[in-house]
Amino acid sequence: MIPYAAYKMIKNKRESNRRELEDNLDSLTSNLARSMIPDQVALRIHGVAAKLAENSEDFIPGTLSIVEKAAGVFIEWAPNDESNDSSGWVLTGEGGETPTISKSPSISPDKIPSEFLKLNFSIDVNDLTSFGNVEPKEGRFLYIICIRLMKNPYATALTGFGKITSFMQEQKNENGLRVHSDAGFEFEVVTQLELPPRPEIYRESPVSQRRMLLTNEYVRMKAQWQSISDDQESRFFKFSKRKGLVEKDVARTDRALDFFKGEENSNLTMLQNILMTYVMYNFDLGYVQGMSDFASPLLFVMGNEVDAFWCFVELMNKIHRNFEKDQAFIKLQMNQLRDLVMIVNPRLANYLESHQSDDMYFCFRWVLVWFKREFSFADTCKLWEVTWTSQPCPNFLLLICVAILDSQVNIIIDNKFGLTEILKHVNDLSMHLVLDDILTSAEAIFHQLSASQNKLPTHICEYLNLGESASSPL
Repeated sequence: MIPYAAYKMIKNKRESNRRELEDNLDSLTSNLARSMIPDQVALRIHGVAAKLAENSEDFIPGTLSIVEKAAGVFIEWAPNDESNDSSGWVLTGEGGETPTISKSPSISPDKIPSEFLKLNFSIDVNDLTSFGNVEPKEGRFLYIICIRLMKNPYATALTGFGKITSFMQEQKNENGLRVHSDAGFEFEVVTQLELPPRPEIYRESPVSQRRMLLTNEYVRMKAQWQSISDDQESRFFKFSKRKGLVEKDVARTDRALDFFKGEENSNLTMLQNILMTYVMYNFDLGYVQGMSDFASPLLFVMGNEVDAFWCFVELMNKIHRNFEKDQAFIKLQMNQLRDLVMIVNPRLANYLESHQSDDMYFCFRWVLVWFKREFSFADTCKLWEVTWTSQPCPNFLLLICVAILDSQVNIIIDNKFGLTEILKHVNDLSMHLVLDDILTSAEAIFHQLSASQNKLPTHICEYLNLGESASSPL
């Protein structure tokens, strides 16, 4: 028992000596670091006044510094003679009140009273203290808070510089503030720029002048055909024939719509004026049956004859090839439609080929007037808005055709329809198709093909603007 007690005493003494040695070593290391690492002043502000006494109105001028030491970052203040400064920094009270500064008598640095020297202080930035800046000339106060930062003294110094930069940016003088840089330093101070006077900008209606020109042009072309007398018309066969076609189509275009109902309907007159004026605008193309189907929705939406005419002109620039006499563009679209059906639904494509129906001419009306006769007026407007976006591909109209045929494949094959029956069945679909379902199916087909574009024939990718054949967006 005695040997164990002696062992325990010796062990405890060794442990005590070890801890004492570590404490001495830490103290020695700290003192050595303080002696080896010099203090670095990160920020110095002159003209910082301290109150001489609690109930005194006199303030002692001094200098406030942010100093980086081995032990941390400290805020220090020491008195000096800067009595000529009319404004400065004031150490405020706890309530944040800022007293008025009275000038101190000039004091020589070597004659600073001992009671002033007692005002010296050095505090760690971890202690939160407020400082106020008073400007007697303007009576304004600026409070800067030295933000408490526990870990990174460098960030503390940078924050201080940021506060000063913000302060400088707020100051205004006669010459303004500029960017000052020096090649000898690794930084520049960015402050307020000198900007030239702001110019006066006037805005006009963006289409006012253009609209006036277009209106005058429309009135001029309209007057041309209206001025043709019956005698002149009798010797102007092409004009007379086109006028007859316009009158015939206007009389039967969308007459179920309230907008075009009635015999003495001014909207019918505007529709005829638009189509006849287009004859004069593009006499080479003139008027072809089906154009009225495109003009009527534009007039319904625009509600203005001139605006509807110029919208019709732009639409015809896009689709005029549908109405060319040789119908080459319609034939091209029929061939493209056949190629797409062969990829999407080979079963239907083989059936159509075996029944001499693979020329796809039973879809002629769909493509010619963009399904105007297959959907209601409102659905047609919606469909056109979708196709005019050229999304998800420029030939989305053909994918809509594919989606409709894909939904009818079982009916066509199970009933062993020939060309005549297929044509009749397709025409009977008019006003019985659900637009949203068709659009959804067409978009699904596009994404199905897009996912397999590496395996698709080159011409199919060109139809759908996929892969390397895709053209850049305008």
